[in-house]
Amino acid sequence: MSLADNSPSSEKIATGKIAAKSGKRMWWFVHHWVGLKLSILMSFILLTGTLAVFSNEIDWLVHKGMRAEVSAQNVEWADIAISVNKAFPEAKIQSIEAPISSYFAARAVVKTENGSKRLVYVHPETSNVQADYGWMTVQRTIRFMHRHLFLPKAWGVPIVSSLSIALLISLVTSLVVYKKWWRGFFKPIRFSKPRLFLGDFHRLIGVWSLWFVTIISITSLWYFIESTGGAAPDQIESAGSSSTKLSHASLVSNLEHALLAATTERPELKIREVLFPEEGSAAFGFRGQEDEILVRDRVNAIWVDAINFQTVLNLHADELSVHARIAEAADPIHFGIWGGFWSRFIWFVFGLALTCLSVSGVTIYGLRISKEVQVREISKSIVTGTHIVGCVSIVIILMAVFLMIKSF
Repeated sequence: MSLADNSPSSEKIATGKIAAKSGKRMWWFVHHWVGLKLSILMSFILLTGTLAVFSNEIDWLVHKGMRAEVSAQNVEWADIAISVNKAFPEAKIQSIEAPISSYFAARAVVKTENGSKRLVYVHPETSNVQADYGWMTVQRTIRFMHRHLFLPKAWGVPIVSSLSIALLISLVTSLVVYKKWWRGFFKPIRFSKPRLFLGDFHRLIGVWSLWFVTIISITSLWYFIESTGGAAPDQIESAGSSSTKLSHASLVSNLEHALLAATTERPELKIREVLFPEEGSAAFGFRGQEDEILVRDRVNAIWVDAINFQTVLNLHADELSVHARIAEAADPIHFGIWGGFWSRFIWFVFGLALTCLSVSGVTIYGLRISKEVQVREISKSIVTGTHIVGCVSIVIILMAVFLMIKSF
């Protein structure tokens, strides 16, 4: 050994290398710690979120009455209301929704005498009632499971959306652990050994999903902020009230006049939903889209008095505050509905990839600790903790399944 090897500078270099190695191990430790702790619940939420992207289409495959081929996207709102009222004279129409696409029927939500809700599907052009189903469809079941695990929303939404923090931690730590990650976009997968295959597969999906993980994490974090007190103010302060009570049959008859008033006032509004007056209200709501992007139908709306057909409230997306605009953009971005079928298809593919990323990460860790004694010793406390958190995750999922079954 030379004298240079014992010099202060050599000692500093050696110390720096040890520190760098320890730092990298710490980042790796955090990355796997977060992934292991929440792997069961995270995978479940990611899978249900992926299925939610095409949950309406799953319903379409299951229920024949939801299908309708139409030549144009014209919806005969008044005729649909009349048909539904004739088919269910004792029920009250709450809303009518336009078809999701040219292969779907229009949908009316009605409230029956016993207070339960049913979904009535009507051909948008002929106005013929095709079928009616219970409130808990496949779409609603998957949505409730993904959004709040069928728990009360005040608990479920924060639990689910808080996983965004874990996703963000996984994202940041992966960029540190995976050196020069940008070179991995076209790195081939090695199939010689299971561990090599899973490792290459995990990294390949990871680098290609970076943009998607970022979007899902940020929008989920926004849901967490909303659920813990940071929600934007409700845009509808008042849609009018009246002491005059109209029969439901009168409301159905008056819809055509209210619709004419709404389209005259807002001819550029592409109506996607009609809301019937609620108890104590005297106004029809017409919601839809105009020229703005990344907004839900509810912020482009006009409310028309059901008796004198005067406009009582006008909502325009371009008048939203920054806070409200962000809130309205969250859903279209999170579920990929901003660009129609193809954007949702991309979201579905990358949702599956993200689910595989969560599962493969745990599998890789299991293969790794079976061969690395040092890591196995370090991770004993982690595995013990993972068992506890894993059991809690399983209990939460089983509780959600029980509440789902009970809701039918």
